[in-house]
Amino acid sequence: MYRESEIPYFTILFERYQNLYTEIENTILTQRDFSNLIDLDNIRSQFNFFDIKLRLAFAIYEINLSQEYMQQKVGELRLCHLMLYKFNDLWFAYEAFVKLYNNLNTTSIQSKVIWLSLRTNLDYFNQQEIQNAILRANIELNLKFNTSEKRQHLHNYIQYCISEASNSQSNRLNRIIGKINIPDNVDDLEITDWLSLSYAVRNNFVHNGETTVTTPEFDYSEKKDLIIVLYELLVIISLKSTQKMIEDKINEY
Repeated sequence: MYRESEIPYFTILFERYQNLYTEIENTILTQRDFSNLIDLDNIRSQFNFFDIKLRLAFAIYEINLSQEYMQQKVGELRLCHLMLYKFNDLWFAYEAFVKLYNNLNTTSIQSKVIWLSLRTNLDYFNQQEIQNAILRANIELNLKFNTSEKRQHLHNYIQYCISEASNSQSNRLNRIIGKINIPDNVDDLEITDWLSLSYAVRNNFVHNGETTVTTPEFDYSEKKDLIIVLYELLVIISLKSTQKMIEDKINEY
């Protein structure tokens, strides 16, 4: 069984995250200015919309299929099936975060995959938990794709993703392919690489009907490994970014 609590920093971040709603409520109670009350109530309602989506991704822990229609999935295939749905629900929550951010801030996030870097939103990018999660994702990717055969399969899967991508997304995915040294290792991916790869998996699921077993040259065990790395990084980004954003907003009052 998969448990988010085993992700480094998850428990601490989620405990802090769960206090955000109370912090919004407490800030509302201290206000005397009616316009502030309206603003804070708007923050509360929009945060609640995001919160529901995020918790749904965390809450899915098992998928059971009726054997009347399909043979029950077991082992790594079962875990791959679970993680594919958890990951896509998490991406939808992440999209809700971007919408929340754009509604609450004067400057908006123009792209879901290139908003975190040394050049954009540096105050979010430099959060220690996010930096640690990026470092861990690169380590985990090399641990899971630790043979030339597996790295070749990863290369082929990303090449498959390119066939479904727009021009800008295709360029970003090609940059990732350039970092896969098939005989040796995978060079460190930057946060934009990770979010681009996550977006590619999401697009394959939504627009191309990708399932656990439909991808050429990338079996469900390898797909499961990749999705877990992507999922765990996006979990930390979503929790920490939301915490920072909400705390920054209520500190204005």
